[in-house]
Amino acid sequence: MCRWWRGSEIAQLNFYRKRHVEFYFWAVTIIFEPEFCRSRVAFAKLCIVAAVLDDLYDTRGTLDELKTVSEAVRRWNASLIDELPDNIKIAFQFFFNTANELAIDVIKEQGRDVTAILKDDWQRYLESYLQEAEWIATAHVPTFNEYRKNARASSGMCILNLFPLLLMGQLLPNNILDQIYSPSKMQELSELTIRLVDDLTDFEDEKKHGEIASIIEYYIKENPDSTMENALNHIKESLHLSLEELNREFLKEDSVPLCCKKFTFNITRGLQFLFRYGDGISVSNKELKDQKFSILVDPVPIEE
Repeated sequence: MCRWWRGSEIAQLNFYRKRHVEFYFWAVTIIFEPEFCRSRVAFAKLCIVAAVLDDLYDTRGTLDELKTVSEAVRRWNASLIDELPDNIKIAFQFFFNTANELAIDVIKEQGRDVTAILKDDWQRYLESYLQEAEWIATAHVPTFNEYRKNARASSGMCILNLFPLLLMGQLLPNNILDQIYSPSKMQELSELTIRLVDDLTDFEDEKKHGEIASIIEYYIKENPDSTMENALNHIKESLHLSLEELNREFLKEDSVPLCCKKFTFNITRGLQFLFRYGDGISVSNKELKDQKFSILVDPVPIEE
């Protein structure tokens, strides 16, 4: 994974979080079996691409530049970004090449053309980032429900779940894919759970610096009689209910291969583990470093 990252032009840029080790560790917590190596690597690569795009939309591009990037994704046409700054072109090309390479792998694995589904989900993902950028540029504070709907897409689950699922060695026709992916209840709950876990962690981090997390602000705006404590309890209760429903969906009988259900289910479990001591992706704390070394670096003792 490190060789792949260092061999790309994106390694030259410094505006994004370089957390490829953390992302691969997340992949290992989700799916560790040797036979699922391709899904594990695909998941880690997608996380790296998502981090680049997230930070590009958050900190690097102007609104007009971001609109051009989103339009290039909608048309799936890299030539539309030719007039943009070099760092944005490098970031976009990194995304575009990785997405196309993984799409080719998926087509070979599934024996059918699924590029339309893949492109639609990339578009949905980046449109959610553009929506957030437009809110910031216009100083618009969305309603709680507006934010929650958009945040499901910006969680990245529409991308992180789909590609690896299709590379697990299981043929997944649309009638099976619909039960584990969009428009399934399990996908919807996974998106919501990941967003709430992330937002609650952001709240704890920002509270230490005297700031207020966006999701709390949106809830209080819509419920002016609510205190910050009430808003926080509401979000925590929403997360609790989402996790309960997600467990029920996982245990429900259906025709989805068990390895695929476990993968989707474990994405949220893995993120909860990474965020147990704070944001374990953006900031690698001692507890998480110990876990990474134990699993990825330290040799496993073998008794003679």
